[in-house]
Amino acid sequence: MKWLFLFVTLMLLPFGISEISKQRIYNGEADVSAIAMLLLVLIGSTCLSYFLIPFALKYLRATTVSVYMNMQPIVASIASICIGQDVFSWDKPVALVLVIAGAMVVTHSPAKEEKQTE
Repeated sequence: MKWLFLFVTLMLLPFGISEISKQRIYNGEADVSAIAMLLLVLIGSTCLSYFLIPFALKYLRATTVSVYMNMQPIVASIASICIGQDVFSWDKPVALVLVIAGAMVVTHSPAKEEKQTE
């Protein structure tokens, strides 16, 4: 997990390297608030959340942590639609159903049901 961000950056860099010089944050046009928001998104919501997952696994069951991890894209989609950064389209409900189905598969334990019937 710790190498994920590095490898993804290296893989995507050839596609976006030509656009970097055109961005306001890299040519001096960005102010302090823009840089602060960028750092909040990069460090606060991305890296910190991924680094807290192993910490959560010490105190919670793996199924609980996986349900929260699976719900992150749903919350992000709803938030982006609410603030106008995304539009509601047909693929959002399909993705919602797939994520919830995945969470149900993770939390459903046949071995647990067998123990309860005995």
